[in-house]
Amino acid sequence: MSSRWLSQKEKAVILLLMAGGLALTCTLTSVRWVGTPFPGFFVMANRVIPSISLPHWTIAAHSRLYQHAVVAVNGHSLATSAALYAVVQSVPPGSVFTYTLEKDGQQEQVALSSLPFTVKDYLLLFGLYLFSGVALVVIGVGVWLLKPDAPASLALLTFGLAGGAFALTGADLYGPHWFFRLHVLGEAFFPAGLIHLALVFPVDRSRRYYPGVLVLPYIIALSLGLVYELYLYDPSTYSFIHNLCMIYAGLAGVALLSSAIWAYAAPDSYLIRQKIRVILVGFLSGFALPALLMLTSGLTGGEIAVNYAGFTVFLFPLSLGYAIVKHDLFEIDAFLKRGMYYLTLTTTLTLTYLLCLTLLSLGFRSSDSASSPLFPLVFALAVALLLNPLKEVLQKGIDRVFFRLRYDPKKVLEVTSTAFAATLQREDVFFLLWRTIQYTVNVRQGGIFLLALDKKHYTQVYPPTETPSVLSITHPLLQRLQEQEGRPLSLFHLRDTEATSEEREALDQEYSPFHAQLLMKLSQNSFRAGK
Repeated sequence: MSSRWLSQKEKAVILLLMAGGLALTCTLTSVRWVGTPFPGFFVMANRVIPSISLPHWTIAAHSRLYQHAVVAVNGHSLATSAALYAVVQSVPPGSVFTYTLEKDGQQEQVALSSLPFTVKDYLLLFGLYLFSGVALVVIGVGVWLLKPDAPASLALLTFGLAGGAFALTGADLYGPHWFFRLHVLGEAFFPAGLIHLALVFPVDRSRRYYPGVLVLPYIIALSLGLVYELYLYDPSTYSFIHNLCMIYAGLAGVALLSSAIWAYAAPDSYLIRQKIRVILVGFLSGFALPALLMLTSGLTGGEIAVNYAGFTVFLFPLSLGYAIVKHDLFEIDAFLKRGMYYLTLTTTLTLTYLLCLTLLSLGFRSSDSASSPLFPLVFALAVALLLNPLKEVLQKGIDRVFFRLRYDPKKVLEVTSTAFAATLQREDVFFLLWRTIQYTVNVRQGGIFLLALDKKHYTQVYPPTETPSVLSITHPLLQRLQEQEGRPLSLFHLRDTEATSEEREALDQEYSPFHAQLLMKLSQNSFRAGK
C-alpha cells in the first residue's frame, strides 16, 4: 500500500476518534438540561415536537401532537425553539402553558404543564442515545477492522456509522441543534445499511444474483437526505420526510428478517443456519422492537414515540458482528441451547414455584399441617422430584422449536456406542455412522471417504454408488483440512477469508466437483484401509 494512503487501522482510529468527539460534545451540551424546567416535551430547531417522550411527561398522554410545530405560547408567537424554552424556564416547574400547534395547515391549542428535567430523565433519554450511538459505531468499526474482506463488514460499518450518528446527535437535537443536519442524514442512511446487510448476509446474493443492486438503497437514502437538507426548517415537509424515513427503516428491518428466513428455509450450508440462529436471536431481542416502533410511527404520522428503541437496538449489530467475525460457529448450538434452556427453565420453575405456593396457601390456609416444621421440607422435596421430568420436557421442546432437532445427545451416544460395539462388519459401521450424522446434524447429502490401500487417493465408500467419487490425496481440499487440526472445514468460512474474487473463484473450483460445503476428518484405528 502506498504511504500516501492511510492504513485500515488508522482509518478505524480516525472514525472512533470522530465518534468519540461527537459523543463528548453532545454529552456536554445535553447535561445542561438537568435541573431545568422544560415544557414536558422537546422541540427541534424547526419548532417541531419530535416523536419521543417518557411515560411521566405531559406529552405522553397526547401522542397525536407529535410532529406538530409550536407556533405560539400563551398567545405570543414563537420564531425559535430557544424562545419557547426561555418562556418555560422563566417560571417554576408545574406551571401551565397554552400552546398553539400547527400541522398540515391546521391549528389547535392545548394546555400542558411544565416539568423539571431530572437525572433520571437524562439517563433514560440522552444517556440512552449516547450509549446506543457509541455501541453502534464501535461494533461497526470493530467488525470492519477484524473482518475487512467479508462482504457484510462494509454493510455493518455503514449501518453502524449512520445509526451511530443518528443516535449520538439525538442528544443535541433539542438544543443547541449544532448537528441537526448530520442527524437527519444518519436517519436517512441507516436503513440503507440494513438493506445492504439483507443483500450480502448471511448469503451474498448481490454478487451472484443482483449485481449493482447495492447502489439502489443508497440512492434512496441520498434522495431522502437531500430533501431533508433542503426543507429542514419547513415543519410540514420535515415531518413528511421523517415519516418516510421511519417507514424505510421498518421495511429495511423486514427485508433483513425475510432474507434470513429465506436463507434458513433453503440453506446453502449448515454454517449459514448457524449464523442465522445468531441473527434471529439478535433480531428478536435487539431490533424487533425498534423496527416495529419505527414502522408504526411512520405509518401513523409520527404518533408513536421511537426513543424506546434505544433500549435494545445495540443487541442487533452485536449479534451480527459476532456472526460475521466468528470463525468456528459449531459451538453456537451449545451456547444458544444453554442460554435458551436455562432462561426457559428458570422462568418455568419460578412460575411453577409461585403457582404451587399460591395453591398451597389457598388450600392449607386453615390447616394445621401448614404450620408443621416438616412442611417446608416436604414441599422442597416435591419440587426437586418435579425438576428432572420438567427439565427433560423443556429440553426436547427447545431443541425442536429453536434447533429443529429431536435427539437426546446422551441417548444418541449410548445407542451409537452400543451398536458399534455389537458389529464387526465395516458396512454396518458405515451405515450406523452415516445414519447418526444425518439424524443429529441434519445433513441431507454427503458421503464417507476412506484412504485406499495405495494411499494415493480417497474413495467414497458410503453411501454406495455405481461410480464412487475419488479424491486425490494431493487435492487442495485435503491440504486445507489437514491445516484445520481436527476442526471441520467449511466453504462458507473459507470464502470469507479469501481476500480477492480470484481466490474465491479458485476456491469454488476446488469444491465444485463434489459440491462440498463441509468436510470433517474421522479417525478409526481399526480400519487398515485408512483413517
